[in-house]
Amino acid sequence: MIAALLLILTANTPQIPDTLVYGGKNFAIQQIPMLGICDYSEGDLPPGKMKPPEFDLQGIGNWKGYEAKWLIRDSKLYLMKIKAKRDGKRIKNAQIFLGMQFPLHAYWFTRRIHL
Repeated sequence: MIAALLLILTANTPQIPDTLVYGGKNFAIQQIPMLGICDYSEGDLPPGKMKPPEFDLQGIGNWKGYEAKWLIRDSKLYLMKIKAKRDGKRIKNAQIFLGMQFPLHAYWFTRRIHL
């Protein structure tokens, strides 16, 4: 019952958008580029996918549990940083993408971003 109520509330609540830096300016974007690399299904992971990181719920205005900052450079999308918590503590970017350096080329995202 509580899960159903939470789903209804989040579906009707504006979500905190990710930020895109383009041309030296910050823009709020409604696209969620992280969905391109995360696989929410059960079972084996498809090639190039990862299970979504487990973040603390940050309220009904942020169902994904994080805020991401992106950058377009040389016509490529890069993940600059992720702001998230797990068990009430801030998670470092290196703890989310083990062994990867930031800014991280978002090779998995091939769609358009609308500003």
